[in-house]
Amino acid sequence: MDTNHREPSSGLSKTPASDRLESWKEIAAYLKRDVRTLRRWEKNEGLPLHRHMHDKLATVYAFKGELDAWWANRRPKLEAAAPKETKQKTRRWLWALAAAAVAVAAGVGYRWSRSSALPFAERDWVLIARFENRTGEEVLDGTLEYALERELANSRFVNVVPRERINDALQLMRKPPDTPVDRTLGREVCLRDGGIRTLITGRVEKLDTTYVLSAALINPSDGVTAVSFSEEAPGQREVVPAIRRLSNRVRETLGEQPASIPRSEQKLERVTTNSLRALKLFSQADAVIAFENNELAEQLLRQAVVEDPEFGSGYMHLAHAVRNQGRPREEWLPYARKALESSERASDRERFFILGSYYGMTGQPEKELTAFDTLLRLYPDHFWAHSIKRFRLYRQGRYREASRHEARTAQLRPNGFRMNLHAAAALSRWAIQPFEGQQYVERARKLASPEAAREHARDLAWLELYPAREHWLEGDLEKAVQEVARLAGRLRSRTGRERDLLADNLRQFHLTLGNLKAAQELSRDSGALVAIAFARDDPHALRNSLRAVLDGSEKAVGPFETILSARLGMLPEAEKALAIIEKREFSAPWPTDIEGKSLTEGTRKVARGELALARGRTAEATRLLEEGFDLVPEHGFTVYFLAAESLARIYEQQGDPDRAVDVLRKAGEEKRRAVYFGGLSTLLWMRIELRLAGLYRNEGRESQAEEIEAELRRLLAYADLDHATLRSLKTNREVTPGSHSGAAG
Repeated sequence: MDTNHREPSSGLSKTPASDRLESWKEIAAYLKRDVRTLRRWEKNEGLPLHRHMHDKLATVYAFKGELDAWWANRRPKLEAAAPKETKQKTRRWLWALAAAAVAVAAGVGYRWSRSSALPFAERDWVLIARFENRTGEEVLDGTLEYALERELANSRFVNVVPRERINDALQLMRKPPDTPVDRTLGREVCLRDGGIRTLITGRVEKLDTTYVLSAALINPSDGVTAVSFSEEAPGQREVVPAIRRLSNRVRETLGEQPASIPRSEQKLERVTTNSLRALKLFSQADAVIAFENNELAEQLLRQAVVEDPEFGSGYMHLAHAVRNQGRPREEWLPYARKALESSERASDRERFFILGSYYGMTGQPEKELTAFDTLLRLYPDHFWAHSIKRFRLYRQGRYREASRHEARTAQLRPNGFRMNLHAAAALSRWAIQPFEGQQYVERARKLASPEAAREHARDLAWLELYPAREHWLEGDLEKAVQEVARLAGRLRSRTGRERDLLADNLRQFHLTLGNLKAAQELSRDSGALVAIAFARDDPHALRNSLRAVLDGSEKAVGPFETILSARLGMLPEAEKALAIIEKREFSAPWPTDIEGKSLTEGTRKVARGELALARGRTAEATRLLEEGFDLVPEHGFTVYFLAAESLARIYEQQGDPDRAVDVLRKAGEEKRRAVYFGGLSTLLWMRIELRLAGLYRNEGRESQAEEIEAELRRLLAYADLDHATLRSLKTNREVTPGSHSGAAG
């Protein structure tokens, strides 16, 4: 106890005006204590204070007599606690001194780093290492660095290295992907990466109920700390605002204009959760929902919004997690509406994502794309905006555009097997330049663990055939055949769904090679037999296979079956198939879906046009086929090549061979896309090329015709002798117009 404290006098009989103390300051002076101590005594020891009856809660008063009596009663207890209190005061003084030293160092470091130590330009990368948690509170483990990353993500000046990019470096170092990244490891990751300018480390400590957070900016090239900061939080719920203040100081130090920082802070203040537990649950859910574990994500997000009932981003993620499970609209829409209520108070990054998601969920596609376009213009590293937009573009049949967003999602999540696989498949099919998907193929191969094989068997089967397809495209048929033989050997060790999917992919590639007998041995359904009969130009077998498909599951019926039925004069069957595909709800194929049964308006038009042509309504057929052909130039599906065949024949019959050549030449440019859509597309591409060679020969362009035919012979070097295109090449004639390939009549 302070030895200078004056012993209060006793006696409570009178309370004259001179006995009344009118403020905290006067009461503190009377008792020789600071205001903080008085507040604690009022709360814990019953210090007799009074408050005036108005809204100014800090306006207090007390009577000296009451204080004297209280002191006489409490003195023994308070004096006994004096040594502990003195120790705590000393600790607070030391903390204040340390904070002052950090502030001075930060000021010096700030000037230093801005001048030379941290050469940082707009949109350069920073890596956030693990924060050292000295509080013993588990909820802070991993939460603070995530919170700082989330805050910095609102900057349009700073880019934060995602965990997946860190994992790429860890993989090269032969370390597990969940290895904690401390200062030493973080610096090595920066050096290995080569594109990371700044390493951020931090720690959190606790004194009584006060949390002290500190962060340091480190130059990876020499490991020197350029600048450090410190912020205090009086309680756990104030830790996130303290992180926000640290984030602002980091942004300003790295060179962001101070004027732009308060605006984003003001918006973010009302949308970012102050609950550390909610933030941690959200970050865990965000990770698992990216890998389609929506059930676990839902559980985590439900807990997050209980922790913080105003967590707008949490509600929107919850809506997505529930909706992704195919649950009824009434189960997820209330969460989306709850998120929308917070959108006007949200940061731009969160607000545009909430708006875009809500518009998409409520059937407003134009507004949805506008919101996501704006979001990506402001924040090009927003994973979910790219992911949702590529899905919408697929549904619209805008595959080439969608493939760019597919690639961006893989860049942002480079450690995701399926994301890289999708990017590889999409770019293999839709990219303008060859081999654009190669880097994603290589990354997916490295990530193809046994667990990935079980969870993504279809994707893995597609990946296994990738080398064979590339060998075929390069004209190295021997290597392609060797690769197929190697994979065929794997079938013996596969069981169940994994075996079936690999067999389906091998069957498709046997069709590409022309190995029709081998393809037939791997066929499990009537749909596969349709393609084999088509390749052999066997009308009898084709009719039987088509009838088997049409009498089976409606899911197996697509535009190919509709068009072939029409060409063979099976008009009732063609009508039945057309009715099936036109009533089917549209669902665009994912990049790895080989079958391509889903429809766009272009494929519907082509199917209607083929049926009109079979009925002899040539003018109507021409219009529908032309419209459909223009709508599906990106697809590379069977429908595209079938439309080209029919249009070329119509133009020939109309005496316009030049126009026929143009259509066939355009379709013939789709060789790469054809092989990546499976054997049937490749068969049709070869027929297109053979037909083009025939037109060239008719026009006297013999050298061009021979060049095409020579390439086809090379590609069919391992084909069975009953392959229709190979037979035509050997007799120097195209497939007969009166067969199933031509228009009826």
